[in-house]
Amino acid sequence: MEIPIHQSLDDARKRASEFPQEAPLPSDSYCDVCGKYTSSGKKKAWLKSEVRFADLEREDGECEVCFMVSTGLKRYQEERGLDSPLPEYVAIRCDPGISFYVQRPESRTSEKDILGHHGLEFYIEPGAFTTLKHIGIGQPVHKDLASENCMLLAQSWIKTCKETHSRCRQPAQTKLPTRVIDVGSEHQLPFLRETKDAEGQYFTLSHCWGKAQPLTTKSATLEERKKGIPLESLPKTFLDAVMITRRLGAQYIWIDSLCIIQDSSSDWEIESASMGQIYRRSSLTIAATSAEDGRVGCFVEKENWRESIPVEVHDTQGISNTVFIREREDDLHDVLRNFRDEPLSIRAWVLQERILSTRILLYTRSELVFECNSDSFCECGEYPLRRSYAAYANTGRLGPFLLPNVDNPSSDVQNDEGQMGAEDRANIFKYWKDLVEGFTDRLLTYDSDVLPALSGLASMVQRKLTDDYLAGIWRNDLPMGLLWSISRPAFTLNADSFELLKSLDRKEIHPRILPYMPRRVEGVNLPTWSWASIRGSTSYRDKWLDPDCELYEPATVVHVSDTLASENTTGYVEDVSLTISGYVKPIKLGLHEWHRESLRHRCRAGEITCPDSHDHTEQCISYNLEEWVVLDLPPDKCEDIWRKEFWRLRIGLKLPVHDVTFIDYAGRFLPNADAISRTHVVHYYLILHRSTRGEGLYERVGFYIKTVFYGYYYEEGEITEITIV
Repeated sequence: MEIPIHQSLDDARKRASEFPQEAPLPSDSYCDVCGKYTSSGKKKAWLKSEVRFADLEREDGECEVCFMVSTGLKRYQEERGLDSPLPEYVAIRCDPGISFYVQRPESRTSEKDILGHHGLEFYIEPGAFTTLKHIGIGQPVHKDLASENCMLLAQSWIKTCKETHSRCRQPAQTKLPTRVIDVGSEHQLPFLRETKDAEGQYFTLSHCWGKAQPLTTKSATLEERKKGIPLESLPKTFLDAVMITRRLGAQYIWIDSLCIIQDSSSDWEIESASMGQIYRRSSLTIAATSAEDGRVGCFVEKENWRESIPVEVHDTQGISNTVFIREREDDLHDVLRNFRDEPLSIRAWVLQERILSTRILLYTRSELVFECNSDSFCECGEYPLRRSYAAYANTGRLGPFLLPNVDNPSSDVQNDEGQMGAEDRANIFKYWKDLVEGFTDRLLTYDSDVLPALSGLASMVQRKLTDDYLAGIWRNDLPMGLLWSISRPAFTLNADSFELLKSLDRKEIHPRILPYMPRRVEGVNLPTWSWASIRGSTSYRDKWLDPDCELYEPATVVHVSDTLASENTTGYVEDVSLTISGYVKPIKLGLHEWHRESLRHRCRAGEITCPDSHDHTEQCISYNLEEWVVLDLPPDKCEDIWRKEFWRLRIGLKLPVHDVTFIDYAGRFLPNADAISRTHVVHYYLILHRSTRGEGLYERVGFYIKTVFYGYYYEEGEITEITIV
């Protein structure tokens, strides 16, 4: 039986019962040693958590699984020349026809043997003959990303996508960007071509500039680039991308540093505004995922390469089978992790390149990966052979409401604005907030790029919503869009690491920690009520807001004044202010701390208890020791914070019942969250202080949530119109 390399998961599951009829099928009987068929149902997957290896070597040979594991591990040890001993105990996990793993039992994690960190995977290649119906299916991971095997694999993925994926359909010809690199041939150098509205197909490159300045085009070198670009002058990443483009049969590739005139502000504004469309319309994006700068290249050396060892084993009938054994990937496959720690994945500009690209080929230190709007493929066969696309969560692909119209693939979004209901609009606003969280978790070299780096995605959403874009927040999503706060990291620091962190200069801090040490943007006049005014990770989560939530008694947006710096409505802004009407009351802040576990600067909210109008002392303030204000202020602005004037502006209320969140926006663990969700009203506040930008203007300095038992009185202050800049 021939099994195609791109079979569906259902096809893979059927493989176990579709062996050639001339081959004798093994017994389906239960085995109390290896645990075969300990679970009920048609699937018959099982996990045997602790199996003594000596029991697998029993002489009767009646169980093909016991025989395969015992023989396979001994042969694997021999072929690899390993000094590590055979395991005394193993755990066996099997999904027949899909995956088969032998790993170390959880009770014996400290032991050292040939199973390695995550165990071993047994598999056969698609289409291979076997009588071992329990064996998994997979593909070898090639050691060299530049190999012909990897190139053929990439070609097959692209071909499958173009021929079978309606959601990825593109026109045969599309308008080329203003400039592209003609990759030339063996007999012609690459050169910069000005397209003059010509049509064709092209690739794009997604890469890190890094600390090493890549090759650029400037006004003085424009004509030189058009004549030819010597291969030896190309940085390694650019050279690899040119060679990949040639080998995949394309003529053009767009590379930002070469195709945008870098010393022309007007050219930069025009081209950066079109960048989203450039990636959206490209036939393929080549992603140098593991290269921190242009010197590294696409064809990086694979770390912890998982070599597949072919092993000959016999079933209980004496029929020979070739089984491959290799180190098992972590439970969280690299593709599922989105290559979070790779250099390219921590750059803010790259988010829209990854999301907007219809197809993207990722060159990573673990394996070659292909993503498109419809599916995902990787070298080892995890996708699509052993996981369905539905399980491929959080890839960052476009939401279905933003995908091109299948009937009109040249359109940017589905043309159904007149039919969009409140639920569709709410979904888009939610999707946008998810994008903001993913974007702010990444690094930018220049603060001024905070809005341009998201402009391509914002433009696509804007065409769908037909809404005004206000420095990163949508007018029709106000005031909900104001309810962001500083994010807490997924990691925690011990006391020593925290003390070290406080002593380091920002340039010395690891790039995965930097986003959780936010600061105000510098040199850009962005409104403090927008998340874009903060360079660091921000979040809309952990605030008791379910997806379809509406605020009760929301603050009223009276007026928005915005001045754009260019014709690009989602790019640079010069001045944006928000006048809002809501309950306003003075508040005192005190007891500031830098919280080690959440890395947030937070303080207690104090209510003034003294009715007199004198200069209040700390004795006149009652601090709520159960609730926290999360500050946008940097540490040097928090000295003697209790002496300074602040106001709270209520954005709205959430009536019970709420979504239960046991760790809230301030990094506080709430053991009584369930009770609060049923019995308390949630009050959402912006914390403000007077601005130095003009008389009567205020700036946001923090975010505060107050929970009040339903029916209890809480002094809100007076309804006031207040302008925030």
